[in-house]
Amino acid sequence: MRVQVVLLFLALVVYSSGCTEQEGAPNTVVNAMESGNPNACSDLKEDSIRDACYSAAAIGNLSVDYCMRVKSDQSRNICIMGVAIGTLDEGACGRISDANQQKSCRESVQAAHG
Repeated sequence: MRVQVVLLFLALVVYSSGCTEQEGAPNTVVNAMESGNPNACSDLKEDSIRDACYSAAAIGNLSVDYCMRVKSDQSRNICIMGVAIGTLDEGACGRISDANQQKSCRESVQAAHG
């Protein structure tokens, strides 16, 4: 299940980052994913790329705290859901700002428990 979550987030990172003129941005996002370290993400200038980088670090480290650095509410909620499913932590769903997404997160974590 964790592999599926990671693959989902890689797809989201690629989709949300799109084409960028910021040199090194794709490498920074991949490094954040692999290392679970968000420190280099703060140097990225575009909000969407920075958010994708923080999300990648959150998934790489399975850290909801890193998700909280994401500016976009929608991207943050998706990040939290991914970490919650990856860690099977239903409590993390409570940090999602949208009630319907919280419910969906809890249901997904319960389903992942089997």
